[in-house]
Amino acid sequence: MSFKSIALVGCGRMGGAMLTGWQRTLSGIDVSIIDPANADALSKTYANNNFESFKTVSEAQELSGHFDICVVAVKPQIIDPVCNSIQHIVGPDTVVISIAAGITLLKLSQHFGNNMPIIRTMPNTPGAIGKGLTVGIGNTKTTDSVKADVASLLEPLGTFIWIDDERHMD
Repeated sequence: MSFKSIALVGCGRMGGAMLTGWQRTLSGIDVSIIDPANADALSKTYANNNFESFKTVSEAQELSGHFDICVVAVKPQIIDPVCNSIQHIVGPDTVVISIAAGITLLKLSQHFGNNMPIIRTMPNTPGAIGKGLTVGIGNTKTTDSVKADVASLLEPLGTFIWIDDERHMD
């Protein structure tokens, strides 16, 4: 893995499933969670982990610096304000991964630009117990190395498959 820091924006059912999987499979990375409703509870729930550092915040503005990976795990109806609020933690080398249903790569690139890897994924609820199926597609900046890193993050949910045509996401 070539990444050292992850920002997880939203930690509901799917974000929580991802975090649980990472807790079992990743060590030596910095993990920050942005969740306005559950920051304190998440801090207690995930206190015992193998991460290099672990932080929960209510607002993105409480974080500084750029993250290697930013996972946007929010409902599609709030994608615009959320993406606007995290611009300062997404740098030119950040890999953006979205699990927001129906939000296209084009829509994500309108927020983050076309010069960075942007990946759209669609996990499902059996991922909470490691038995899910997740598909993903990346923009043209998504290299094989980035694909390997993204797969390592999503495989704890179950099977992960790359697809070549975004119309198959929906």
